Amino acid sequence: EPGEHTLKIKAWDNANNSSTQTIEFRVVLDGSLILEKIINYPNPMSDNTQFTFEINEAAEVEIKIFTVDGRLIRKIERFWAQPGFNLTGWDGKDETGDALSNGVYLYKVIARNRFQGKDVETSAIGKLIVMR
Repeated sequence: EPGEHTLKIKAWDNANNSSTQTIEFRVVLDGSLILEKIINYPNPMSDNTQFTFEINEAAEVEIKIFTVDGRLIRKIERFWAQPGFNLTGWDGKDETGDALSNGVYLYKVIARNRFQGKDVETSAIGKLIVMR
């Protein structure tokens, strides 16, 4: 069944000594696209930052940066992310090349791929702070 699961195994040897191991895992449906552990570092940032995330399938990723009132100020060029850990940088500038003012901004990481002829998309939103 899809979702988070925990497997606990206990074993004994011939002298009746026991040991226990616990494993946590997630079951996903075929074609599910999971984007997790999304952060930017450093945060707060001054001149630049790195966006990091984990994804379960190869996907095309786009990152958009917004003001807190929802105005799009920068779109980071689309790139292909591989399964597992991914990292991409941002210079802290808007679409016109100007440095951002001090304040709070939002970013949205959007991942897309195709599975058996169907478009699959997932996204996550995070917060970053600019302090120069």
